[in-house]
Amino acid sequence: MDNSPKGWLQTWLVLMRHPLRTAREMGPFSFFVFQLLVGGMLVAALSHPGLLVFITLSVLSLMQIPAPQPNVFTTMMLAMDIFNILGSYAVFFVLGATPMTDREKKGMGWKWAMIPVYWMAVSLAAWKAVLELRLKPFHWNKTPHQPRRSATLQHSLAQTNQAVAAFTSSSESV
Repeated sequence: MDNSPKGWLQTWLVLMRHPLRTAREMGPFSFFVFQLLVGGMLVAALSHPGLLVFITLSVLSLMQIPAPQPNVFTTMMLAMDIFNILGSYAVFFVLGATPMTDREKKGMGWKWAMIPVYWMAVSLAAWKAVLELRLKPFHWNKTPHQPRRSATLQHSLAQTNQAVAAFTSSSESV
């Protein structure tokens, strides 16, 4: 599977053309995990801006004077959204920081504060994927690559060529 929102979306859509067959072929547990992972990545990426807008509007509404009394549903949704956003940032932080050395963690410093920006970039990519899949289904963004030999590879090739030449010249003299 491609490591992009368009790849996630395309994979999910293809497999969900026949969800019962997919569930039967994967098995119930694997199908459930697939829905959580791939479906969850898509839902999280696509809903992130909406959650932030809802939280912002709710907090701004509560800051008005006199503050309107929110109903129970709005209060619960606001609490769940704040918990989900902060929880997802925390999990992302822990998963990113766990394999790092202490030196790498210190090098990150304040850059961890960019996690919300990262999530918005992922959301933008997910929404772009939805639009592209709908409007240009056969278009695929590709990164241009220039074939280039690294200095290390060129040095290794030169040493190999010298060794082959030395071996060839010594075997010819025998």
